[in-house]
Amino acid sequence: MRPSSSVWSALHGHFWLISISAAEDWSQTVKRIENTSFLENTENQSTQMISPLKDLFSWSLRNVSSSTKNDSGGNSWAPFASIAEKELLQQTFWGCVVASPLQIEQAKNLGACYLYIPGDVCRQADVLESARKSSLPLVLQRGSFLPPLDFVRALEKLQDADVLAAEGGSAFGYGLPTFDLHAMALLKSQHWAFALNLDELLGVPSLCDWAPAWNTAKKHLDEALLCAKDIGLHLGASCFVATQEQFQNLNPKIKATAPHKNFILGGKS
Repeated sequence: MRPSSSVWSALHGHFWLISISAAEDWSQTVKRIENTSFLENTENQSTQMISPLKDLFSWSLRNVSSSTKNDSGGNSWAPFASIAEKELLQQTFWGCVVASPLQIEQAKNLGACYLYIPGDVCRQADVLESARKSSLPLVLQRGSFLPPLDFVRALEKLQDADVLAAEGGSAFGYGLPTFDLHAMALLKSQHWAFALNLDELLGVPSLCDWAPAWNTAKKHLDEALLCAKDIGLHLGASCFVATQEQFQNLNPKIKATAPHKNFILGGKS
């Protein structure tokens, strides 16, 4: 058991990690979010901070290797980020999804502010050790088939790293992650700052040929995620992970802002 980390625990549920593909330009994503109708001024408007989470895990290692030979400038960001995106990312608290020591090194060279380790490798010793030595804030997600108590043991391997535990549901033998209240309650009782990955709580409809029609309907999916979000807030989730579409559906009439990296790393809420 350990105290909550200073960076992540200061977020208090008002922070969203917006997952985007490595090829997607974050500057264009920000423009789309800012131009949506749900950002119209209202008297009761509140603000949520959003952070890009670039998926280096699924990006071609060959492209990354060739683009990070010179991390001081020039082509070091291509094709991972455009010139316009590079300037925006340098001023923003953004992260990379990584799944190997090599990708962790590459993410640091690219200037990532934090690392996101997916559940598939959440107990892999070399990944955890490299992540701890990176000195970057970390997000470690529990694998859907991993018992919550075993996940806590994986978190403890990170020792004094600034780590945020991420909960994405349990498979429960059905093959698709579903909301696991016990897992979040355990993290809270162990005093770990935690995030809720809403994007992984429900199976991808296109893969669920056996699922009933109501279970793949957009209205049902949005309502289920909204329920999970509200429970996560009640249990004290520091932040949420979602796609841009999920963020917009779950946060009507919300003003979204991209935080400056120093604002977050300074521990301010």
